Amino acid sequence: RRVHGDTMRILIHLIVAITATAASFLAAWVFSSGFFLVREQLLAVNPYKVDDEVRLRDKKLVVLLLDATKYEFAVWDNEAGATAPNYKNRLPIFEQLRRRFPDRTAMFKTYSDPPTVTLVRLKALMTGNLPSFIDLKNNFNSEEIQEDNLIAGLNRDSKRAIFLGDDTWIHLFPRGFAEVHAFESFNNMDLDTNDYGVLDHLYTCLAKPDWKLLVAHFLGVDHAGHTFNQYSNVLTLKLDHMNE
Repeated sequence: RRVHGDTMRILIHLIVAITATAASFLAAWVFSSGFFLVREQLLAVNPYKVDDEVRLRDKKLVVLLLDATKYEFAVWDNEAGATAPNYKNRLPIFEQLRRRFPDRTAMFKTYSDPPTVTLVRLKALMTGNLPSFIDLKNNFNSEEIQEDNLIAGLNRDSKRAIFLGDDTWIHLFPRGFAEVHAFESFNNMDLDTNDYGVLDHLYTCLAKPDWKLLVAHFLGVDHAGHTFNQYSNVLTLKLDHMNE
């Protein structure tokens, strides 16, 4: 009778363990299926010309990216006093542009779903699609974008594009730019090499007559935030640098 009771207890414990293990695997599967969605890539090519799509026929487009420049860094606050965070009103250039060109200037507050790493955001900007969370794994090993995108469209139309800054772009678009001045992006302790490198080439490239798109991606604000924090004097100095 005692042996029979011990056997029953072992059997019950075994059933509980198997059930708990199965429930754990099921929960992990449900979580990964919903959280790590794998989005199907759209490999169709837009038949329309970029000039017609974004109205660039007789114009040039300059994209200046100040990486990690939060809305509260850029928006002007007339009520900011001595107790305001040190990052307040460090970028008056935006307010100056809004006042000087009210019909051609707008500031929008946008919200980005995580992850907000560089690669994921660039894919969204250039392809117009919403990347999935699983794309986070490629942030440190960027691969060429296979979907149709703005850079590929310019190339099909024989329009020249120039790039300056964060080398993530070059991994995503290895054949996309006619002229490249890229700088290593993962050394968060380096606040200046990328930014000064961009500035060294920016005005020379702007003066060239034969380009349609110029992208300049500054990293100093992002690196200052990662290495220090948004309340540090280092970030304040970097915001002042970007404003200049």
